[in-house]
Amino acid sequence: LASIERDATIDWDEAPGTVVTRCDRAVPRAIGAVPLVVCRSRIDGVDDAGVTIGVGDPAVVDTWIPFCGCDACDHGSQEVLETLDEHLMAIVTGQFRHLRRRSTTITSLPGSLHLVGIECEQAARALANPSGWNEVSGTSWFH
Repeated sequence: LASIERDATIDWDEAPGTVVTRCDRAVPRAIGAVPLVVCRSRIDGVDDAGVTIGVGDPAVVDTWIPFCGCDACDHGSQEVLETLDEHLMAIVTGQFRHLRRRSTTITSLPGSLHLVGIECEQAARALANPSGWNEVSGTSWFH
């Protein structure tokens, strides 16, 4: 399905918003599929307490989990595992799309959009016609 590169050096499109401590990269064998980057990240001075997910090469940041390490934000592991599963499944099934233009980003997963600097209606138009946007997306790993 994929070859695994342990302790990989990652070329990031833009630096993650986390302190990455180490990364592994899965490079799919399927033509047109995008690499998956899984990094451990530091939270509140604790190495490997979080996970930063990247996609592509150079990698764009998909998400980091958890978003915060404080007790008030800790809702248990079930929510974190569901979020991680949602993102990983979208990448390996070819349903992940990330569009960026300057500081505006659109991340599309099945059933959800994550938007920065853009409204839903504008994002829908950009996803329908991504001309002028930098896009990271790929085919399913299962071809």
